[in-house]
Amino acid sequence: MKMFFVLLAALLPFSAHALDRFVVISDSHGVGQFGMSLVQWLTDRDDTAYEFYASGGTAPINWLNGKWKSDRVWMANSVTPPNGPQHYTTTVNPSFETLWNQQGPRAEGERRISVIVQGTNLHYVNAARYKKTEITQMKKLIQVAYAHSELCYWIGPPEMKKAGYTAPAEALWVSMIQTAIAEAATESKRAPCEFRDSRPPVTHFPAISATHQDQVHYH
Repeated sequence: MKMFFVLLAALLPFSAHALDRFVVISDSHGVGQFGMSLVQWLTDRDDTAYEFYASGGTAPINWLNGKWKSDRVWMANSVTPPNGPQHYTTTVNPSFETLWNQQGPRAEGERRISVIVQGTNLHYVNAARYKKTEITQMKKLIQVAYAHSELCYWIGPPEMKKAGYTAPAEALWVSMIQTAIAEAATESKRAPCEFRDSRPPVTHFPAISATHQDQVHYH
């Protein structure tokens, strides 16, 4: 995971702000070692408040409508930081907008940062049919980030080995994310949400073994 921490460190350099407040949304990659590492990084970071919400199976649409129910949900925040192993739950995840609204009034000197970990659950069957719709949904998610935060980071999907999730699909999804980021920035006249590619050399998919059978997740 050494290179992963390089990815995290690259997200945000030292800040002179009184407080950096993060809202992080993730798919099932956040419900495991990737999420634990990210939350630990946030917990260890000085002058940082955060709300972390990972919900398995989510695509951007699920963070817009707040109707997705998953049995692989892990939540953490800086008020009650995690202490010990993760405990998953089954619940309906809120929308990205709701999570930001729950942060309350901005404190003096506070900087707000959005981190979006999405891209694994886009359509890989008939991708061309859904491409335009999914780019539109991603743009709307970025618009929420623009409305509530000064900085936005999008962490793309990892290298995967499962049929349908391999290099061609990953490349397509990354291209779609980058298109959505560019279009949202142009339409909003804002700096682009910064894309972070989590594929090699930043992270490497673990060797396939009896304990790594799903061939999708880092863990």
